[in-house]
Amino acid sequence: MEIRLLSEWVQCAARHRVGLNIEIKATEQVESVVKATLCVLDREWSNELPPLLISSQSHGILQAVHQQAPNQYRLGLIADQWSDALLSLLKCCHCVSLHTDYHALTSARIQMLKAAGYHVLA
Repeated sequence: MEIRLLSEWVQCAARHRVGLNIEIKATEQVESVVKATLCVLDREWSNELPPLLISSQSHGILQAVHQQAPNQYRLGLIADQWSDALLSLLKCCHCVSLHTDYHALTSARIQMLKAAGYHVLA
């Protein structure tokens, strides 16, 4: 089985003009992984295409993306479980969305997130 490179997936999505949600996994090499990922995106993605969403469970990765490319990409925080600190994390990481298991969501939590201006993906 052949494993495709990120650049190949991005090129394919660009050809078909579809957006992507690119998840960057937690790593100890935050700066270099974010820099390499953004380099591929800068090279292969144009502003005429649908906006990209970059998501991660790592607050450090989301903050590094924002620092290296402020306001260039939409950011999404992945959370395995609900925490009362999620709203402050979303704000701190400059996110537009929360990605979590639907079991963690209640009507009140969804309303709170939407009232604060966030999208919810479950």
